[in-house]
Amino acid sequence: MSVQDKGVIKNISPADAYRDFRLAFVGWKPLTDLVLEGSVHSDKRLLLLLCELLKHSRCDVRCLRLGSYSDTAQRWAAFSSALKIIQSLKYLGLTASEFLDEGVKLPCTTLRHPECFLQKLSLENCHLTGACCKELSSALIVNQRLTHLCLARNSLGDGGVKILCEGLSYPECKLQTLVRCHCNINRQGCRYCRYIARLLQGDSSLTGLSLGFNPTATGLCFLCEALKKPNCNLKCLRHETF
Repeated sequence: MSVQDKGVIKNISPADAYRDFRLAFVGWKPLTDLVLEGSVHSDKRLLLLLCELLKHSRCDVRCLRLGSYSDTAQRWAAFSSALKIIQSLKYLGLTASEFLDEGVKLPCTTLRHPECFLQKLSLENCHLTGACCKELSSALIVNQRLTHLCLARNSLGDGGVKILCEGLSYPECKLQTLVRCHCNINRQGCRYCRYIARLLQGDSSLTGLSLGFNPTATGLCFLCEALKKPNCNLKCLRHETF
């Protein structure tokens, strides 16, 4: 990606300074990739201005990355409103955000909205556990556009993976790529791999799966058997070891 179509904003204050940037970005047609760092999205005023930018008819941002985002309902409500308007935005990165299990309901509610056009979502290292998987599964069944989900570095556990796989097995779910690296699962990984294998042997739309750096050594036989099945659609499997 060239310099002309990517922007990085961090630690901007006061609000009038950011307003000048907003005008520049809206008028800068090539900008498609925006990264926000530092205190930009922790300030309510700046966040509202960002949402105005996203809603602007000339905004063409397709990839938005927010570092350490807050999970407050008030802040997410502004983003949710913008996500229902901007059709160009396809990727939203919320890596290292403090959503927690309760907070993940906010983006899941947005995903269920018929006017949400996101195709890729990253919730890497968002302090999630298996308690959030029912909410995620429900959103994945309803959403018809999301094709890539990253849940790396979240301690979902075996139980959470089971619930997630149940949602992914629904024909309404269109997810194609699932990233589950560096997750806290049972040391042997047998049940974890069984859930994944059962999913792959069904009518899952998954074509890409990343399970790297998880203790799944004794459960790999289940995955191998699933890959042999003619109805397995998986084309790419990543399984790096420690």
